[in-house]
Amino acid sequence: SPPLWCYVERALDRLEPTQRLMVVMAKTFRWSETRIAAYLQAEGEQLSPGDVKARLQFAYQALEAALPKDIQVIYLGAVGSEDLASEAAIDPELETLLSPVAL
Repeated sequence: SPPLWCYVERALDRLEPTQRLMVVMAKTFRWSETRIAAYLQAEGEQLSPGDVKARLQFAYQALEAALPKDIQVIYLGAVGSEDLASEAAIDPELETLLSPVAL
């Protein structure tokens, strides 16, 4: 929905630049951790695919935590801190928002 998208954009702006870039590459362009690591290595960052995976999980948690609590409840069904982003994946609603738009 447009309100959620607005809040997701604001939450993305609160991430560190490398986190934001990795989230966009992983979720919008569906790049693997290996491809993201190779891209970042070409840009001077020394990250392994394992490092990228760990940083992505942290970025997903930071992204979801950056959303206001009421928005989390309304759109993501969160009722408490235990319902925030799991260590395994980003929330499906955020996943949908970050996916490429079909033309």
